[in-house]
Amino acid sequence: MQPYEPELLRFTYRIGEALRRVLETDSLGHLLALRWLDQLFERHGLVGAHPGVNFFDGDRNIGEADVVLLFADGSLVPVEVKRRIAGADQRMAESLDVLSEALRAPYDIVAVTQPARDCPELQQFARELPDRPRLLLTDDQLHAKHAIFMLNDNPFAWSPQDEEAERTGQEQFLDLLARDELTAPQDWVSEQLLTRDLA
Repeated sequence: MQPYEPELLRFTYRIGEALRRVLETDSLGHLLALRWLDQLFERHGLVGAHPGVNFFDGDRNIGEADVVLLFADGSLVPVEVKRRIAGADQRMAESLDVLSEALRAPYDIVAVTQPARDCPELQQFARELPDRPRLLLTDDQLHAKHAIFMLNDNPFAWSPQDEEAERTGQEQFLDLLARDELTAPQDWVSEQLLTRDLA
């Protein structure tokens, strides 16, 4: 038995302020890239990952990184995040080159929040050694449960998923969010070692 007829119950959905600001500033892709890159590099010298950083040489603005990674050796890696492939153009690539050169970045990253199968033209921006590598990320990686380095596997490899694999990955990612596993410690030992009460 339904307490209300469908046409009689009126309601509005109000999102939380934090989510509203993320959507308003188009920052969701930045957060997805931050999460994935932090998880990938946390045990490989990553000291910090910061969104929206402008770099200046005196008064001259050299460029802006949507995300910048800071490593223990002092290297900085700029990350450009685009919501759609249409935003990834030659101008973006040139701006990223200028910034990467100024930072002496060992590599840089371009992330697009679309499935790889929907943006094959992104591959034109990929670069490998001996040039400064430019690594690519798409939703195929950003929605993965884990970002890890494995033997004979490249976490940045271009490997478009079909719609079924994408749907499964998104469902698993939503499940992680619902269970709040993304903010849980990656291990139990670190938290236990940091406590002074060993009793």
